[in-house]
Amino acid sequence: MIVSIMSTEFNIFMVSDAMSKRGWNLNALQNPNSLHLCCTFKHVGKAEEFLANLRDSVAEVRQDPEALKEGAARIYGLAYGLPDRGIIQEIATGYLDVCLRP
Repeated sequence: MIVSIMSTEFNIFMVSDAMSKRGWNLNALQNPNSLHLCCTFKHVGKAEEFLANLRDSVAEVRQDPEALKEGAARIYGLAYGLPDRGIIQEIATGYLDVCLRP
C-alpha cells in the first residue's frame, strides 16, 4: 500500500518537487532521505502514469540538478543539516499555528 523511493545518486526531494508539478503528492522522509506514496483508491489504474511521470521527473533532475531552486527540496535539505532537531519542532509549530489560525 505504500511505495517508498530513495536515491544515493541525486537529490530525491527535487524529484518530489518535479512530481508535484505533474500533480502527484509524495511525502518526504529523512534518515535516509526518501519519498513515499500511500496508494489509495484514487491511484487505482494509474501505475503506468505514475511511473512515466517518475521517469520524467528523475530525468529532469539528472539533466539539471540545480534547475529546481524552489520547493521542498531546499527546506528538507536545510532541516537535515541543522544540529539541534528541537528548533525544527519550534519552527514547524509556529508555521502550523499561523496556517491553521481561524
